[in-house]
Amino acid sequence: MVQWGGCVGRSARAAFPGAVEINHLQVRAESLGQGVGTLLMQAAEARVVGRGRNQVVVAVGDTNGDGEQLYVRLGYARTGRGHPPHHRHRG
Repeated sequence: MVQWGGCVGRSARAAFPGAVEINHLQVRAESLGQGVGTLLMQAAEARVVGRGRNQVVVAVGDTNGDGEQLYVRLGYARTGRGHPPHHRHRG
């Protein structure tokens, strides 16, 4: 889901006031490792850029290693802000 109004959490919204947050990305267990998450993120990012936005934030829980790996592979970097920890890409 793309949160066009900004980050959902108060601390993330304060830290990244101009950002769009992509959240609740879920891939079924039987589809993990098949590129589904990458395609979903690329589609969401294309919509964000298409609407003239340039900062994207995602949040990933500490127990979601697969999500963490996906976001890092796609160029997101841990910010150390928010809970769960947020990652920022672009901007």
